[in-house]
Amino acid sequence: MKCEASTRVDVDPLVFQSYKTFMVFATSWLLAAFGVIKPSFTPWGIVSAAFWVPAGTAGIYAVRRAGLAVSVGLWSSVIVIVSFIWGIVIFRERVRTVSGAAGAAILVCIGIWGVSFYSSPGHQRSHAAGPDSMGDSNGEREGISATRVRDSGEIVDDGGIGDIETALLDDIGGEGAGSDGYGSCEASQDPAESISDRSGGLGEDELSESEMDVDHLPHSSASSTSERVLTFLCFKATQYHLGLAMAMLNGLLAATIMVPLHWAGPNTRGLPYSISFGIGAVIITTLMWLLRFLHHAYHLRSWKDAFVALPSFHIKVMWRPGCLSGLLFSIGNISGIVSITTLGDFTGYSLGQASLLVSGLWGIFWYREVTAASDVAGWFAAAFFMLGGILLLSYEHLQ
Repeated sequence: MKCEASTRVDVDPLVFQSYKTFMVFATSWLLAAFGVIKPSFTPWGIVSAAFWVPAGTAGIYAVRRAGLAVSVGLWSSVIVIVSFIWGIVIFRERVRTVSGAAGAAILVCIGIWGVSFYSSPGHQRSHAAGPDSMGDSNGEREGISATRVRDSGEIVDDGGIGDIETALLDDIGGEGAGSDGYGSCEASQDPAESISDRSGGLGEDELSESEMDVDHLPHSSASSTSERVLTFLCFKATQYHLGLAMAMLNGLLAATIMVPLHWAGPNTRGLPYSISFGIGAVIITTLMWLLRFLHHAYHLRSWKDAFVALPSFHIKVMWRPGCLSGLLFSIGNISGIVSITTLGDFTGYSLGQASLLVSGLWGIFWYREVTAASDVAGWFAAAFFMLGGILLLSYEHLQ
């Protein structure tokens, strides 16, 4: 989701989630086609998907706006805490001692928080600039304009965040500085005029002639626009902090995804549950698109404009990264179903947060979200702390 292709078109989170949904549905039926599982269905799969689709959409937004390492770190810690409540407090899963399991969870969370701290963009900026330069940087950031470069090499200053970002903020009810979003708390211009501007955004057939926002490229050294102040549901926040909020929401929902598995029948538990989950994901994703369309129709007073307002799938650009992301998630999800069925919510989900280490390594070595040597060392120290908690967690689990 942070590859250059998805960054160039600034793919909408729900669009990216739709690619993941398609692959989850497809891979579950591939298992049935090859005889690995017998097709079966339980409506509890729809309930699980009702948690996953919004969680996945929020997680995509978080990674794009707050960074990969810090977002995954935040929602992983939330998942551990919520999974402890579900597994130990509510479902009474067997552990050697509750205090030992709680200690393991605390160790994991401390490690996660350490990883998140050393991955924080704000922490990185404190190393990159002294007190004087920090003041200048903040002053410049007040009037920062997005630098964009065309394929011809022409540098263009468009003075703001760009049509695609504006459309995204409008869709979630927010507004950038000087935007025309109809979801803001202040008066705005005619929605029909606003939507006509958005309809001229990037399309999958126009990538070769498109403009590229270098501020959003994962390898760019340009100043980040993550401190731009937005209005979201009448609350003001920067893109970075809104990304953190979405990461927390992802954690709360993600920790509950497999809770309905407890009430699935014996024929749909374990791997067969993936069929029900895939069907439910398609249903919930379709409902989210319908709600978004109706949201636009209500504000724009036009079915046609509402359809035009929906974001592009950028199929020619996004089918590879989107389907690959969905395939990787689906493999992890199927493994998670087996893990939670065998180990329980608390242990199974908590052990799965080792994925944080992988995403953190991507953030350090590929996306360069952590560059200072002291921060890299601190990140690895926190990671080993987290591994200690995971080992203790494994010890505490009883069959």
